[in-house]
Amino acid sequence: MRKAHTLLLLFILFTLPCAAQNNLTMEDSVLLVYDVAPEYPGGTSALFKFLQNEVQLPTIPDSISLPQRMYFEFIIDTAGRLDSLRVIRSSGYPPLDKAYFEAIQNMPRWTPGILAGKKVVVKMKMPVRIEFN
Repeated sequence: MRKAHTLLLLFILFTLPCAAQNNLTMEDSVLLVYDVAPEYPGGTSALFKFLQNEVQLPTIPDSISLPQRMYFEFIIDTAGRLDSLRVIRSSGYPPLDKAYFEAIQNMPRWTPGILAGKKVVVKMKMPVRIEFN
């Protein structure tokens, strides 16, 4: 009898979260899948130009070795606003992370993502290549 109770308990534990998820609408969910990706106004080249103009690069000591890329993650909501920005792979030099973070945080609204003809909230990951002359 003990085994039956354990199985029943496991069944209840695994079905309750699934039932709760069915109440979510597409507008409430943050999606990783979409028909049309969110787009920065003017496209990728305009995004690169924006970052070149807006990032105030700090002085980086020669003793610091930096990776070639850093990564940011953020959400583009249905109005095209950027939200929940975070660094997911740091440069290892906090002033550089902060410079890019502040520039990305101040980006203009994007064109939101679309799924099944509706605007949706989309989670984005953006790599930033670090190059110094």
